[in-house]
Amino acid sequence: GEEILGLLVDNCADGCYRRTDDGDLPLHLLVRSGSATRATVELLIRPIMHNPTICAYPGSVGVNLPLHVAAEYRCKLNIFEGLLSSYSEAACTQRQTFEPDTAAKKGEAGRQRKDVKCALEIFEMGRGAESSDASREGDFNLRSDLIFVHNPNVPKSVRPYLTTYYKDEKERIMRLATAIKREAVQHSKKLNRGEDAVELTEMAQLAWCWMCSNDHFAEVISDIVRALPIEAVRFLASTKNPKSEPVADIPIKDCSSPRCALMMKSRLSFLGRYVPDRDCAPVHASESCVILRAKDIGAVDSYLSIQTLLSDSDPDIDDYSHGCGSVHAIMGNAIEVDRFAHFARKIGVGQDEAMSQIERLLIDSSDRSADVPNLRECGVKKSVFADFCKLHAIDDRGCRNVVIKFMRSRQCFELERQCRDILCESGKSSHVVPILNQFSFGEGDGKIKGNSNDFTRDLDAPHVMDLSGFRYGIIMPYADGDLREIFYREGISSSNIRENARQVGKTVQALHVQGITHMNLRLKNVLRFGKSKMVLSDFGSALFLKSLSGINAIGGSSTKICPSILPPEMIAKIELSNRDSFDQLMKYWKYVHSDANNLRTLTPHERDSISKYLESSELKPTLPVKKPKGQSWKNDISSLLETIKFEDLPHVLAKCKSRDQFCSTWGRMRENYHLWATMIRPKVDEQKQCVYMLKSFEDRISSPPRDTSKLPYALVAPSEKVDVWTFGIFIYELCSGGNPFHTGYQGDLRGVDSYSKLYEWDRSAAEKSVQEHVQDPLAQDLLCQILVPAEDRLPSIAAVLEHPFFSPKSVEAERFLEKHEEMQLLRDNTVTVRKITKAVSLMVDDSIEKYCKIAFATDKIAFPCCLMVLPYALNFDESINRPVAAASPRLISCAVRLGKCLLEINKATARLSFWLMMSAKMRDPVNGNQFKSQMQEWLKRARYESCASIAIEIVNGLGCGTNYALLCEEVLAFDGTISLAKSYMRDPIRAAKKEIKHNSDGLSSLYQSLSYLYLVDEAAMLPSCPTRKIQGTAYPIQLHPNPKLIANVLLPFMNIVVMKALARNKFDGLASLLGLPPSMGIPDSWRSSEPGLLHTNGNSASIEEFAFLQKILRKDDLNAFKDDSSVLSQSYHSVSSAYDNRSILTFSALGLANMDLSPGDPMIAAVPMGQLELLFRERDPDREFGRLKRVTSAGQSESLGIWTNSETIKQLKSMVEVAELEDKLRDLKTKLDQTQTSATQYANLLNKRKMIKRNIIYNSLDEGVMSFDNSFDEPSVAPSVAPSVVSHGNTSLVSKASSRVSKASSHVSKASSRASKASSHVSKASSYHSNRSEEDKYSRASRIEEEPQDERESDSNQCPVQQLEISVHKIHGDTIQKMTTDNNHNHIDPNMKVGADGAVAGAVAGAGTGTGTNKKMRKSKRRFRPWFTAC
Repeated sequence: GEEILGLLVDNCADGCYRRTDDGDLPLHLLVRSGSATRATVELLIRPIMHNPTICAYPGSVGVNLPLHVAAEYRCKLNIFEGLLSSYSEAACTQRQTFEPDTAAKKGEAGRQRKDVKCALEIFEMGRGAESSDASREGDFNLRSDLIFVHNPNVPKSVRPYLTTYYKDEKERIMRLATAIKREAVQHSKKLNRGEDAVELTEMAQLAWCWMCSNDHFAEVISDIVRALPIEAVRFLASTKNPKSEPVADIPIKDCSSPRCALMMKSRLSFLGRYVPDRDCAPVHASESCVILRAKDIGAVDSYLSIQTLLSDSDPDIDDYSHGCGSVHAIMGNAIEVDRFAHFARKIGVGQDEAMSQIERLLIDSSDRSADVPNLRECGVKKSVFADFCKLHAIDDRGCRNVVIKFMRSRQCFELERQCRDILCESGKSSHVVPILNQFSFGEGDGKIKGNSNDFTRDLDAPHVMDLSGFRYGIIMPYADGDLREIFYREGISSSNIRENARQVGKTVQALHVQGITHMNLRLKNVLRFGKSKMVLSDFGSALFLKSLSGINAIGGSSTKICPSILPPEMIAKIELSNRDSFDQLMKYWKYVHSDANNLRTLTPHERDSISKYLESSELKPTLPVKKPKGQSWKNDISSLLETIKFEDLPHVLAKCKSRDQFCSTWGRMRENYHLWATMIRPKVDEQKQCVYMLKSFEDRISSPPRDTSKLPYALVAPSEKVDVWTFGIFIYELCSGGNPFHTGYQGDLRGVDSYSKLYEWDRSAAEKSVQEHVQDPLAQDLLCQILVPAEDRLPSIAAVLEHPFFSPKSVEAERFLEKHEEMQLLRDNTVTVRKITKAVSLMVDDSIEKYCKIAFATDKIAFPCCLMVLPYALNFDESINRPVAAASPRLISCAVRLGKCLLEINKATARLSFWLMMSAKMRDPVNGNQFKSQMQEWLKRARYESCASIAIEIVNGLGCGTNYALLCEEVLAFDGTISLAKSYMRDPIRAAKKEIKHNSDGLSSLYQSLSYLYLVDEAAMLPSCPTRKIQGTAYPIQLHPNPKLIANVLLPFMNIVVMKALARNKFDGLASLLGLPPSMGIPDSWRSSEPGLLHTNGNSASIEEFAFLQKILRKDDLNAFKDDSSVLSQSYHSVSSAYDNRSILTFSALGLANMDLSPGDPMIAAVPMGQLELLFRERDPDREFGRLKRVTSAGQSESLGIWTNSETIKQLKSMVEVAELEDKLRDLKTKLDQTQTSATQYANLLNKRKMIKRNIIYNSLDEGVMSFDNSFDEPSVAPSVAPSVVSHGNTSLVSKASSRVSKASSHVSKASSRASKASSHVSKASSYHSNRSEEDKYSRASRIEEEPQDERESDSNQCPVQQLEISVHKIHGDTIQKMTTDNNHNHIDPNMKVGADGAVAGAVAGAGTGTGTNKKMRKSKRRFRPWFTAC
């Protein structure tokens, strides 16, 4: 019958809807027939179960709804789901049937009821009738619970005085709670994956809403929300209640009973008072910590009650505490102190601190002279309370923004607490972010520390991300922003930069006093509260300067470090050739490297998937996970792998027997993988064949102890200098907006080049980087003292804070800014030439600046030091083109005596140098005694043998060069009864001082009247003397008689200039420097000083050494100079109020009062330089410097330069232009055979070069100085335009060439007019130069230019311009490009002639075979002396 009924239903399903005239459905007829079974009942119910009308038909006999029939025959779950979803009221309707024998005899009113039961009671009657199988039992409970949730108040049994209900069954409530939790977790995961929004099933939704509406089930609600992650709780809280009133579908969190609502709210708040912000991303997220933004609602109730009292115009006295003391606080719109203290404790502020803050607010808001009112009597007023709330960032709802910092490491957690506690005890915690609350889950003890709430539940709650591995945390106030955000979003002024840096520096200094180094000074770790308060945070990387246990070093694997702020000493370099060291390193980190390599075999997606799976599948006893039969955790992991299976994982993972073991191994490998990638992994430099890495070591508790002596590098102990470096990086980023190294967003160094740059970092690299990116001169000077290697770095933060950068209005800052201004003026007076000749390049390398920096111990000179002070005036003699003294016997005699004194001083220094070498040789511990005995023998022989031969032997024995032979021979000569050698042997410095003192006294006697300070042109080594009197010029500077000023300040500079002049041109150089006329020759008195002429341009070491020796010899003179307060009283005084504090020469200002005048003290050397600087400030305020300019080369170090006149600079630039034109000529020369345009350009450039050379004036420089080594090979006849045209005999090409020639003719006519104009300019230039006796030279050059037919055959003596041999060095880095020429490329085809007017003078010619033509061609191919040879 079942099969037949099935066929009928399939073919005519609508027959199930039909009712008889009595109102019975086929279902009712089947039940009353007595042959109904579960299967037949299900066949007839399925077509009608989704129709609400049919499901409400009771039948003709009593009330027997389809749900009652399904409950009686215990149909399947889907039948109940369909029936209840269509007509849920059926669960509340009772079934009513009658006795069959009375139904026919009596009317309906007289029928006797047989059964009155609800669907749940009917269904529960069948419990136990089904199989005892567990699966059947679970299915039965599920159907029973489904019926129950639609009518939960059904009584289970009704007895007199005792009625039981199904809702009191604990097992049923636990089953429903489990179902709710299971579905909530599943749906929350779907929402997190971004899937479509879903809802709970009907059974879970009705059960959850019913429980939340009754306070009787508050504990059940508490158990549910405590066992669920926060996302699942939020999902449940947003569930809509279909039976809510007054309208349906209100979220359950808004219509729950009070106790249940409290349970949900407390669960949604972290630690019972902090509500994480779901809409904002984490403030910070890394492997070690996560920082989330949240709201503190712990003080909301107290805040609202206070606001209620303050806003009530007629307060009730009963609302106030009796601790007020009087009704003054009530009538004064204030609250009593006790209520305020209670609120302060709620927000984490102690009572004493809160009261002190209130008192400060009262003082700031009122007259400072008024007395502070008694808070116990007056209470806390509304305005003051509002300011207090604003101070602590409490909004108008009583909430406060906070951040929750979760940490994995207990060490970081303890450091955060300990550092703050130490600062609090010392009273230095005002600039540190306070801790409002803290929490931790102790490893091993299972006890909660901090808040009493269940912390394990909170850790498992992924508010924004999974936090299952973070077992420690602190709560801190939320700041307005960190310094990095403020810098890029708002910008920071220079004054705020100084103030922010000063506040941070003071905090770090307080840490250092307590023996703590911060180690992580970054912009993002400095937070702003309010408008200007900057506080320091993040002490997780802090180290103690003195550790009581363990290894006290930087770079431990348990601490987080930021490589981009570490100093150079933290980088190790290992040569790959040193295989032992590299193997030693890899052996130490073998276990970390092995784990990293094993995880590297998986793809990033696979690693992330496994990590998420393990984090989300933590064992939770309240959430049993049902899996299909035979499926295990290994299968789950295999399904996450893309290309391999679980068995193919690395062996250390594949051998895991349990999920706990796999989780532990995976966590360790993941930690080691991150450690290797971010901290340990060596960075290989293939070019240099080495590796760079951080100096790190293993100190994790979970890892076995390792011997750090096995590492191939020495560990760096924590010190204040490390924080000084990080503080310097902090200031650098504030001033420039970036890091000096290429870094990532998380502070890691990017690429091996960054590691190499940091390892090789030195002072020059720091100065270059700072000058390029930092504009503030005070910051530049400070950073150049901080961002340097450890040995040169400032020792402490205290020393850093003493720098003028932090006090820009101090005297020291003003002095520094003046010096910076001087250097800026120096840059304005500096001309940088792109290319210079080889001679000028050597001149720059051998400049006066170089020797002055050595002699006066300074690295910056902002004015010319090449000067001469003469006791007479010079006049420019145009006939010899140099300044000379007047032809007066008195002046000439004075100049000769001056030269003699300078030579003798130079000679005494040379003797001192010689005998110092001799003394060092004698003190040699190996051969000193032997040389000393040999020296005694030489001195004995000098009494009766030739001093010349003995001098050669001594010089050879010393190995100092034969140029010392004459000096040694002179010293060996007898002077009366005692040898000069003995006096130098006994005390060479004393002997040299005696000679220098004697000659200095003689020199001082020459300056008894007005003297003149001349700046010296270093290019020509001649005094800079104007050709005519220039109005308003300060040069030469006239000095009143002051021998001490000359001897102690100006003479050291004069000695260096004299040595340079002697090195360049011996006695003639000194004669030119003193202005002696050339006709006089070399004075005979000077000849005796020839042994002291040891200096040469090729060897500058002697000048450097002599400059240093003269600094030693000036010790006594400077001592006397310090004591003489009237040194400059007769020379000059300040006349400008702007220089009142810096122009008067006082030694207290220069630091000489407490100066130790020892030879090694750099202050000794700086005295003359400082005095000369003040002299120039006073006498040359416009920095005219005699119209001299400083010249440097772009390819050389700009720290060196020479001072020369504008004419020389103009010539240098002209020669640079010539060299650049020659480069273009070389390029065009190869194109002349192909295009007429190239030929025209070639001719124009050639003509331009000739015109420039015609205007070059050699007034102060020798031609050799301005001569380059190689010159451009200019042909006498221009190359043919298209020689291939004739050679191939192509008439069409010839015609094209003819047309080109005609076009060229038109250009010739135009160029002729231009040439005529150029001739007029040339004539004017010639007349200008005629006053310098150069007319014949330039007229001859003009004639040569007018006849350029064969310049190679012209006489080289006819034009000095042709004798220029220019060697242009293209200096770029260390590259010097030189182009060589040969006979095949240095000539140009003679078939084309290029005239001075730039037009083509020749036409296309054939390849002739005549003798004259061949002879001319052979002559053109000869090697000749060119103007310019390629460099």
